[in-house]
Amino acid sequence: MLSRFLLLTLLAYLPSCAFVDREIQLRYPVPSSLVDTTALEGVAVYLGEFQDLRQEPARLGPVRNGLGMKTADVVVAEYSMPPEDWLQAAVKVELQRRGAHVFDPEDGVQTPADAVVLAGQLLEVSVDMYIDYDSKVAFQLQLKQQDHVLLDRRYSGKGGEMAWTTSENEYMEALNQAMHQALLSASVDWKEQLQSGVRP
Repeated sequence: MLSRFLLLTLLAYLPSCAFVDREIQLRYPVPSSLVDTTALEGVAVYLGEFQDLRQEPARLGPVRNGLGMKTADVVVAEYSMPPEDWLQAAVKVELQRRGAHVFDPEDGVQTPADAVVLAGQLLEVSVDMYIDYDSKVAFQLQLKQQDHVLLDRRYSGKGGEMAWTTSENEYMEALNQAMHQALLSASVDWKEQLQSGVRP
């Protein structure tokens, strides 16, 4: 409780910091949590189109001072990858961690007619902070093989821990916590559908 009070006091007396936008460089580092690295062993997945369906793609949330008032914005940095690429990168990381062979458009590999294709749409990305971070991520994923829909489902996750420095890195970490939680749910469906529903 004392540490929270000290943090609140510090934030209240740092107006220059509170009035500065946080420009986030989106990235998805490999999580440290353990997974079954053979869950999708031998499965090939081709990444399809990923889209950001939000009305304000660059805006992620507010920056607040110690009194909880909005004083600036959390935005995607101009030099950052776009949010839809962040989702695609996170999906690729989590598939590869479970043993899948993942091909994306940048590989320059032609997608076979009978390939398993995974596409997605980003529906929500937000992060707020008042003593604690509150981040949310939601997206829709479609998994198809030719005309056979293996999966079409919405996933969401939340993240957030106590704020210490209110830096860009802390905001990014909170967003990745939400993304990781959502992808944990998706990975359960990947295992079920890719092991049982893929046509030879």
